[in-house]
Amino acid sequence: MELNKREEKGVTIVSAAGRVDGVNAHELTDYLAVIVEEGNSNLVLNFSELKYISSAGLRVILTTVKMLKAQKRDLYLSELAGPVKDVLKLSGFNAILKTFETDADAVDAC
Repeated sequence: MELNKREEKGVTIVSAAGRVDGVNAHELTDYLAVIVEEGNSNLVLNFSELKYISSAGLRVILTTVKMLKAQKRDLYLSELAGPVKDVLKLSGFNAILKTFETDADAVDAC
């Protein structure tokens, strides 16, 4: 898994590429926890290059949402790719999280 962070209009955007599964989900958890603790903006997760997400990855998303909500901030998802989009839809995550076609749309919603 490859992780990158950038800022756009005061919003943090994290891009994840590759796979998030039980083997490496802790890396994403740790990475996002630091961003949540250091930041003061909403967070956008860009999954355009994410090829696979397991239940461990879904738990990372929920954990991050809870951390952000405690600080009155939100998490948005953008540019969901094929299989990952399907998993999020089947698991019902698309009903509880705001998803956007582009990072720009997500940032504008922040």
